Amino acid sequence: MFSFVFLAVWYYAIASVNASSLSTSTISRLAQEGAAEERNRSLLLDEESGETLSFIVISDPHLFTPFSFNDENTNKYMETWNNSIEVLSHIKEQYGGELVMMPGDSVSYGGQSNDDVREKLNAPIEMSMNEVVYTAGYNCYTTVRQLYSSVGYDTVLAAVGDHELGGNRGFRTSDRRTKISTIPSYRQAVADGYNKDADLNFLYTEKIGAAESRPLGTVFEETSYAYRYKNSLFITIDAFKTAIDNQTEYFDRVNGLGGEGTITCDVDGPHLDWFENVLVEARKDETIRHIFVQAHVPILQPVRKVNTSAQFIDGADKSEFWKVMNQYGVDVYFAGDVHSSTASVARDPNSSVVQIISRGNPFNNFLHVSANDTVIDVRLFNEVGPKPKYNTNYTEYGRLIIDKINHPQINVESMGGLELVDPDSEMIRFDFEEIVPLGTRQVFALKDKENIMVNSVIIDGVECRKSMLNTGSLGAQYDAQVANIRIGTPPRNRQGGGLAARFRKKSRFAIYGMGPYSAGEIVSFSMWFRPVANAARNSEMVLFHYGNFGLGSGSGVKERLTLTIAKGVPVLYFKPDVQFEAIGVNVLDRQWHQIAVSMPSKSCLASEFEVFIDGTRVETVSRTGNDIHVFFLPVGRISIGGLGYNSNISPIYPFMEPYRGWIDDFRLVSKPLQ
Repeated sequence: MFSFVFLAVWYYAIASVNASSLSTSTISRLAQEGAAEERNRSLLLDEESGETLSFIVISDPHLFTPFSFNDENTNKYMETWNNSIEVLSHIKEQYGGELVMMPGDSVSYGGQSNDDVREKLNAPIEMSMNEVVYTAGYNCYTTVRQLYSSVGYDTVLAAVGDHELGGNRGFRTSDRRTKISTIPSYRQAVADGYNKDADLNFLYTEKIGAAESRPLGTVFEETSYAYRYKNSLFITIDAFKTAIDNQTEYFDRVNGLGGEGTITCDVDGPHLDWFENVLVEARKDETIRHIFVQAHVPILQPVRKVNTSAQFIDGADKSEFWKVMNQYGVDVYFAGDVHSSTASVARDPNSSVVQIISRGNPFNNFLHVSANDTVIDVRLFNEVGPKPKYNTNYTEYGRLIIDKINHPQINVESMGGLELVDPDSEMIRFDFEEIVPLGTRQVFALKDKENIMVNSVIIDGVECRKSMLNTGSLGAQYDAQVANIRIGTPPRNRQGGGLAARFRKKSRFAIYGMGPYSAGEIVSFSMWFRPVANAARNSEMVLFHYGNFGLGSGSGVKERLTLTIAKGVPVLYFKPDVQFEAIGVNVLDRQWHQIAVSMPSKSCLASEFEVFIDGTRVETVSRTGNDIHVFFLPVGRISIGGLGYNSNISPIYPFMEPYRGWIDDFRLVSKPLQ
C-alpha cells in the first residue's frame, strides 16, 4: 500500500510501501480481504458525512464502431449490442453507479479510411465525405447513449478521443489515410450524438456560478463542458487542437511537443480561460466538494502502456492545463488512451491532482468511484474468466482513497493496480534470480483468441513459455517473456552478485508493455554484464533495445534506442544515421562491468546522453557526424539481449547479433542517473 499526505497547497509526501510486484491473485486478496481497515476508514457508509454519489469510468471501449452503419440486421451490430447489454447490465446490477464517464475512444475510426466508412455506410455517391463521417458518427453515438440508457445509465459524459476524430494516421498530411479535412465533421458528430438531445439542444447548459458551462466561441464549445451533479463538478475536456494549421505538421523536438501530425493535445487560449473561470466559480461554491476532470490522454509520464498510439498532453505537469488544475484543487484527472491503468502524482510536492489512467477495451476494466462530502473512493475492477472477453466477471484489482476529512490535510492511500507510481522509483527492475511460468500473473493485452491470459508466445521465432517478473513500480505490465535463459551462479562472479542470467544466441527476453519512453521524457537505465569473450571479440551484440516494428532516418522519424557491444566497445544507436560509440574503453576483459546510460535532461541531444562504465563516465563520439534532439517513439517495446518483439528490423541492422554472456541487475528509472 502507498500513502501520501497533502497539506495546505496541497500535498506533502510522507511514506511509501511498494506492492507493485504482487501477483493478480495477491492483489485481489488484499483488495477484497486485507483492506477492511481502509474500508472502515473511508466513511462512505456514514450517513452523517454528507451527500453521496457513485459513478463508473469506462475508458477506451473501442467496440461501438458497428453502430455507425445503422444496420440492426447485421451480425456485427447485434453481436456488439447483445454483448454490451450483457456486460453493462452486470456492471449496473453489481456495482451501481449513477452516471458514466467515458474518457474517449468509444469507437475505432483510426483504423479505417474515410472510403472504408463510406463503403460500410453504403452512402450514395452524391453524399460528401464530411456528410459520410458525420452520419456514421452520429448513428454510433446516439446508439451508444441508447445502449447505456437501456441498462439505467441515462447520463454519459463522453470525452473526445483520437479515434472519434479519425486519428492518429488521419492527423498527418502525408498519410494516404489523412482525414484532416473531415476532422470538424468527426467532432460535430460527437457533439450532436453524445451532448445533445434529439432536437439538437445542448444538454449541459447550467452555468457554474457566473461561468458558462462550455467554452462558447471556440471549436470546443460543444465538446468541452462542465456538469454539476450532487456534491461534485464534472468537467469534460476536448484536448485535440490544430497546432498550427491544417497543412503544417507540428513536431517540436527541442521541447518534446506534438509529433502526431497537424493535431496536438493541449488546452490553451480561450479554452483554458474558460476552464479556469469554471474552476474559479466552483471554488466559490462550498457545496461543490469534489472536482473531477476528464480528457482522453495522460498528462503525467511515465504511465503503463500497451497497444496504443500513446499521445500525451504537451508539457506534462509544466503545462498550463495541469497548473490550473493544481491551483484550484482539482481532485482527480481521469484519462485513457494507453490501454493500461496507472495512478500517479507529480514530482512537485505542492501538486495536488491525482491522475488516474484506466482501460476498458472491451469492458475488460472499469473504475467505480464513490464519494461523500469528505472521501473519494476509487476501485479498479479487472475482468477475469475463461474467455478473452465478455466474461461478465470482475475482481477488485486496485484501490485509491482520497480522504479530506481533516482538510486542509488530505490523505491518499493506494494499493494494487491503483498504487501511486512514485516518479523517482525504479520503474523496471530485474534481479535475475528466478524464472516462473508465463501466465503466473496477467500482462494486460497479452492474450489470444481463446484466453484472457496465455502460457506461450513467439518472440523472434522462439517459443517463450517462461516469464521474469518485474519488481519495479510499473509492475506486471512490464514482466518479461523469456526463453532459453539459465539462472545460475556465474564463474568469476562479482562480489555480492548472487545469481545471474546466462544468455545464448537463442535466448529471448522481451517486454510486451510499451514504453515507458515517450517523446523527450527522461529515461535512464543500468545493468551488469559479462560477455563471453570469444563470442564478443568479432561481433556486435545487442545488450538493450527499445523500438517498434519499423525504423527509418531523418528529422521526421522518432527515435529508438539500442545499446550494443561492438567488439568490446559500447555503441548507442538512436537511428541508423545517429550513432555514438564510447572511446577509450573495451569490456572484453573477462570481468563483470556495470554499464549505465543516463539521459541528463528532457529532450536533450543524442550527444548529451551519458555512458558510465563501472561508475565512471566515458566519452562518446559520433560515428556518423549527425546529432539530434531526441524525441522517443512512445509506442516501442524493451528487450534485453536481443531485438525482442522488434526483430523484423534486423535487415536494417544485419550486423547486430543476440547477446551471449551473463547479465544481472537491470534497473530503469525516469530521471537522470547520478
